[in-house]
Amino acid sequence: MRITRSVTLILFCISLPLFLLLTNLRVLSTNYSVYEFAFERYGIEKNSGLDKQQLNIVGTSIIDYFQNARSSELLDVKLQKDGVEYSLFSEREILHMYDVKRIMDRLFQAHNITFVIIITYITSIFLWSQEKKIPYMGSLLIYSGVGMLAILVSLALIIFTGFDRAFEQFHLILFDNDFWKLNPSSDALIQIFPRQFWLDITKIICILTIFESLLLIFSGYLLSFYGKKA
Repeated sequence: MRITRSVTLILFCISLPLFLLLTNLRVLSTNYSVYEFAFERYGIEKNSGLDKQQLNIVGTSIIDYFQNARSSELLDVKLQKDGVEYSLFSEREILHMYDVKRIMDRLFQAHNITFVIIITYITSIFLWSQEKKIPYMGSLLIYSGVGMLAILVSLALIIFTGFDRAFEQFHLILFDNDFWKLNPSSDALIQIFPRQFWLDITKIICILTIFESLLLIFSGYLLSFYGKKA
């Protein structure tokens, strides 16, 4: 019984901050406003030679691919030029997006699983636990927030002191091929989503999750403090 309790406690403390991190990732990767802002901020129309309507097609196609496409499907974006339809992405880019899609599917599944773990654990605490429920939950929020904060700050220091190296290592770990090595002078995918885009998105995810971790710690403190008075 004690082992089971310890395992579920650890699962909850890991799942809660992970859920917040994956929520940020999921929202940013499937929100067209993010793509639209990036297209404007980085001058993608000029760099890629695509107009706003074509970029809209690209952005919505990628979001739909992440959200709705089957894992076996390929992302082949079709555009028009001088009345002739053509594929925007090369075979190499399409295969890379296929790999990305498989990873995103796993991350979305992990997001759903962490949500179920969190709800199940909280429900079990309030329905069956004999602990002082509110102070106990407060302590868990503090542990989760502090743990995630420590990891994020460490990762942020590594990433932002050498982003290019970290970005390369990230791809080497996640992908078992070199389809991600694209040519910015000829490959549309890297022209539409340049290095600075990924650096800024990484910053946003880190900042959001750090803020949420601090909010967890603060909420946990309030629950612990006022719960003990109740």
